[in-house]
Amino acid sequence: MKKQRFVVIDVETTGNSPKKGDKIIQIAAVVIENGQITERFSKYINPNKSIPVFIEQLTGITNQMVEDQPPFEAVAEEVFHLLDGAYFVAHNIHFDLGFVKHELHKAGFQLPDCEVLDTVELSRIAFPGFEGYKLTELSEELQLRHDQPHRADSDAEVTGLIFLEILEKLRRLPYPTLKQLRRLSQHFISDLTHLLDMFIYENRHTDMPGYTRFSSFSVREPEPEIERLKEDEAFLFEIENWTAGNEKALSELMPHYEKREGQMLMMKEVAEAFANREHALIEAAPGIGKTIGYLIPAALFAKKSKKPVVISTYSTLLQQQILTKDLPIIKDMFPFSVTAAILKGQSHYLCLYKFEQVLHEEDDNYDAVLTKAQLLVWLTETNTGDVAELNLPSGGKLLWDRLAYDDQSYKRNQRDQVIGFYERAKQSAMRSDLVITNHSLLLTDEASRKKRTPG
Repeated sequence: MKKQRFVVIDVETTGNSPKKGDKIIQIAAVVIENGQITERFSKYINPNKSIPVFIEQLTGITNQMVEDQPPFEAVAEEVFHLLDGAYFVAHNIHFDLGFVKHELHKAGFQLPDCEVLDTVELSRIAFPGFEGYKLTELSEELQLRHDQPHRADSDAEVTGLIFLEILEKLRRLPYPTLKQLRRLSQHFISDLTHLLDMFIYENRHTDMPGYTRFSSFSVREPEPEIERLKEDEAFLFEIENWTAGNEKALSELMPHYEKREGQMLMMKEVAEAFANREHALIEAAPGIGKTIGYLIPAALFAKKSKKPVVISTYSTLLQQQILTKDLPIIKDMFPFSVTAAILKGQSHYLCLYKFEQVLHEEDDNYDAVLTKAQLLVWLTETNTGDVAELNLPSGGKLLWDRLAYDDQSYKRNQRDQVIGFYERAKQSAMRSDLVITNHSLLLTDEASRKKRTPG
C-alpha cells in the first residue's frame, strides 16, 4: 500500500465566515507519517483588522500579539507545500478547510481537491459511546494532554493524537465490520474509503479472537457465565447477624463511613421486613442515604437466600446511577462478592436481525448512515446491547425505533435458537444477587403474569 501522509490543521479566526471578511489569526499543523507526528508548524497571522473582544477572550490571542506578525500571504506558499499530496485532517473539517482554501486562493495558490478527514465524524464512529466529541471532551476520554484549548498549536496537536487513536481503533476492527464500514463510507464527510481498503487488506486473513460473526457483521462474543461464588464458611455467621438487622453488626460493616442514625434504623427495618417476609413502607428524611439503606439489607438477604432481590426505580437513569455510583460502595463493604445486573424493557436492547435488515437498506440520510456505522463498531464492544451505552445523533434515535427488540424479535430468536441481547440481560439477572429494574418494566411483567395465570 502507498505511503500515507496526513496534515492535521487548526486555525483560530476573527469569526465564522471567510466570505464575510473574517480572517485567520493563527494557523497550526502537525504532520503524521507512519503512525507518528513527524513535523510541527505554527504561525500567528496579522489579519489587518481588529480582533473582536469575544475572540480575544476565547483564544487568549490579542491584537498586540499579531500586530507585528506577517499576513497570511507571507506563509501561503509554505502552507500550500505542506498540504500538497496529503490528507487534510481537521476537527470540524468544513471550518478549517474553508478558511485555508479561501486564504490560499487570495494569495494565488489553488489547493487541489484533496482528500479530507473530519475527526468529529471519525471519533463518533470509532468511539460511539463517548459522552461528547469536542476536543476537550475527547482529550479527557482518551487521557490526552490539551494544555491550551482554542489555541491552534494546542488544538492541532491534540487533534493529531486523537486522529492516531482513531486510526488504531479502526485498524483493530474485525474484517466483516471493516467491510460494512467500507460500504457505508461513500456517504461520510470523510474520505475514508482508501484507508478502510488498507485495513481490510491488512486484516483479510486475520481471524481475530473475541468476536463472532452474525450474518454480514461481527459481534463481540458474550462473556462466559460466572457461577455464584461459594462464600467462605467464616462469613456465614456474620451474614446471619447482618440479615437479622443486628445494629452492631451493621455498624461494623461500615467502619469508615459516617454513621447516620436514620440510615441505621432504615437498614434494620428493611432487614427485618426481609427476614419476616413482610411489606415495609418507609418514608425517610432527605440526606440519610436511603439507597445504601435498602441496598445493604437487600444484598445480604440475596446472599443468604441464594435468590435475586429486585430493586425497582422510577427511571432508567436511576438504575444506572445505582449500578455505577452506589453499588461499588456496597461491594467495597462486604468481605464477599455481590453481583448486580440491570434489566430494562425490551425496547432498550438491539435486535440483531432488524439491524442486519436496516444495515443493507440504501439510505442517503446522513444521521442514519452515521448511526449504522456507530452500531457496527459498538457491536464489537458491547456486552449488553443497551442503547444507553450509545451517543447517537438526533436522527439515529429515530432509527433506533426500527432496531429495538420486540415480541417479533423474541419469536425469531426462539425459532433460530439465538440468544439475543434481551435474553442475555434476563439470564444475567437470574444469576445476580441484585436485579435493578424500573417500575414500568416491573408492572408490565406483573400484568403479563396475570394474563398467563387463569383467574
